[in-house]
Amino acid sequence: MPAPADNHVCLICAQSEAELPLAAWRFQGREFWICPDCLPRLIHHRAELAERLAAVAPAEPPSVS
Repeated sequence: MPAPADNHVCLICAQSEAELPLAAWRFQGREFWICPDCLPRLIHHRAELAERLAAVAPAEPPSVS
């Protein structure tokens, strides 16, 4: 669910950075964004977000040349 670089959205609620401040997070080499309202959900209920986080994470590790 990556957003264009100029229009980041919260991974959980999909509110844009025009509506709320967003914080960048990284997971398995990919960046995603979380708003302050959804941050407690990421911290305390991380297992519930496993499917969304998996969608953010690459399917396979990057190849090393």
